[in-house]
Amino acid sequence: MPIVTHQPPSCVAVFERQPFWGPELQRQFIDRQIVVRECRSLNDLVPAIREFSKAVMLVVLDSAPAGCLKWLGNFATTDYHVPRIVVASAEFDQFEWLIRESGGIFVDDELPRGRVAKLCERHLNPSLSRH
Repeated sequence: MPIVTHQPPSCVAVFERQPFWGPELQRQFIDRQIVVRECRSLNDLVPAIREFSKAVMLVVLDSAPAGCLKWLGNFATTDYHVPRIVVASAEFDQFEWLIRESGGIFVDDELPRGRVAKLCERHLNPSLSRH
């Protein structure tokens, strides 16, 4: 008899150079059916979410500003309809509208950690935002 493994239906893929948001979201989602996959390359984001029915990408702009902006622009022209949350320090506030125009959700890195987790969860399960 083949072994069947159950994969949680939701994933948050996190791009950052140094671990912070990945481990933090893993702590926030410990009791939920949400997998957090840490990526050190922007090119790893799409493969990280392929097997999931629901996904969100969290991109830390400060990790690679030019690369992130280029990736966001390129991603906007793909057929993937995955929410992209971009966390950025105040130093990059000037790019907020560029990020929003490319379909990203701009978030100040000063936003409390729990609120970032709730934002990810709300985009994984839109019915939560109706309550």
